[in-house]
Amino acid sequence: MQVLWWLKTGQAQQVNQLTHLSGYHRTTVSKWLSKYRQAGLDALLVVHTKPGLPAAITGKIRQQLVQELQDPEGKSQL
Repeated sequence: MQVLWWLKTGQAQQVNQLTHLSGYHRTTVSKWLSKYRQAGLDALLVVHTKPGLPAAITGKIRQQLVQELQDPEGKSQL
């Protein structure tokens, strides 16, 4: 979701900028963006965790991030 946030707010416009900001390989970032284009935000929000590991972003913070990314104006309320 952070990568989408950087795109939406104009902090990054290219995959190489996103890889630099996120620390992930360009292939990984490209896969995320492709998945987002093909299946939307809901596909990215499916959490695939290993048994026993807690989710990194949960509760109210996650809900706020989802709402922010769905806001067509892109204005931050966080």
